[in-house]
Amino acid sequence: MSDILKAWLAEEVGLQLYNVEQDFASGFAFGKVMQTYGMQPDFDKFEMKRSPDAMVNNYTRLQASFQKLGVKFDSRTANALMREEPGVALRLLYSLKQSLSQVHKDVQKFQHTGKLGKELGATVPVGRALLDAQQHNSQKEQYTTAQQRFFEESMRKNAGSNNALMESMHLRQYMEEMYRLERRAELGGSKERMAATNARSAFRSGQLNKMERLRTEKTKRLDHDDAVHAALLKRQSDLEREELRIELALSETARRKKLEELSHASLDVSYGIDAFEINLKRLVKGNGGGGG
Repeated sequence: MSDILKAWLAEEVGLQLYNVEQDFASGFAFGKVMQTYGMQPDFDKFEMKRSPDAMVNNYTRLQASFQKLGVKFDSRTANALMREEPGVALRLLYSLKQSLSQVHKDVQKFQHTGKLGKELGATVPVGRALLDAQQHNSQKEQYTTAQQRFFEESMRKNAGSNNALMESMHLRQYMEEMYRLERRAELGGSKERMAATNARSAFRSGQLNKMERLRTEKTKRLDHDDAVHAALLKRQSDLEREELRIELALSETARRKKLEELSHASLDVSYGIDAFEINLKRLVKGNGGGGG
């Protein structure tokens, strides 16, 4: 129900509603609204019950008041209200509020122009009596009475037996409970689907984070391995360079030693030749001295 209707019913009529279909189903609340605006002089005959007979009584009395206000109301609408069909009570309340507001405006216009007595023939208080005075016509009254009688008969015919109407009302309660449970199941299913979607999203996000972490760790590990490999290559290169230096040094040492040995051998040969020549000269001299 809109806030405007709630405020109107609470402030103007004094009705605090919780479920508009249930609260207006018996017709008693509509009678209370009419009585507040002086449009239901027989409100004391209304019954605040939910039995079929009480409802038919209330709506039969309301039909005449609705008709005088120009609010569309027939037996089908009344039966829909008794069966608490959604939206019917709200639409009727809107129409009723508009009609009551229009009646109030018309009365203010007549009072302001001073034509109230001329139009009605006498000063009539605002309410049902005012509408009766405006619509006074013997033939029209007969038609209205016949229409009310037809309305009541039609309502009782449509309502059927008391058991049928009560069964329909109870069945509606079960249907509402079924719809409520179905709605709860749908909401529960939606929550479960949402939870599953969130779980999948969380799992996917976790897997992506895990993959990113593994990729980062792998990159670090590869960088570390590359650094270790480069260090090993450098160490190997340094070792090879050192081995080559040592090998060259040893080779140079061996070469020098060999040259030194050759030099010594050459000196030995030279010394031997010199000694041989000296000895040879000595022998030659010795032989020459002996012959002389």
